[in-house]
Amino acid sequence: MNFKPLMRLLCHQKPERCYWMCREPLVVCSRCLGIYVGFLITVIFSLFAFGLFTKTVNFIFAIVLFVPMGVDGVSQLLGRRESNNPLRFLTGYTAGYAVALVFYSLVAKTLAFQTTGTIPNMLSIAPLLFIPAFILIFEKFRNSQILKRTFNFIAIFTALFMVAAVFFLYAVVLRNFIAA
Repeated sequence: MNFKPLMRLLCHQKPERCYWMCREPLVVCSRCLGIYVGFLITVIFSLFAFGLFTKTVNFIFAIVLFVPMGVDGVSQLLGRRESNNPLRFLTGYTAGYAVALVFYSLVAKTLAFQTTGTIPNMLSIAPLLFIPAFILIFEKFRNSQILKRTFNFIAIFTALFMVAAVFFLYAVVLRNFIAA
């Protein structure tokens, strides 16, 4: 099944800005892939490390994590320099990490879970340690059909999950607003 048209709604898919595996570009650019992988790894890690929505996030910390992606993207857009795929993935991953922390915190607050602390702490930065491994995988295993399918699946699944999560949180907030 071809998911490129669906993913085109969320990503420009310029081939020169995508990681290539098995002589084909992945379904999203390297920055979007970083966002999706960073989000997924961080949500899974947070659920295992902290439990079911027990932490809130320091929003200033989350906003700061978006700065590298903004600087990289805007400087490229203005023609100041040309970025590269590892840097795009890195800045996208940190943004996906931030989105996951905000999502985790919003779910905790929206569903009124009992929270026990604030992110960041030393344990919460562990998902950032995966970045070099992913960049190495893209550079060393370009001909792996299994990895190509895995990364395409991660991008598609996480994008759909993020869209569904936004609608879910919106519905819960709207329900609480109407009930009040």
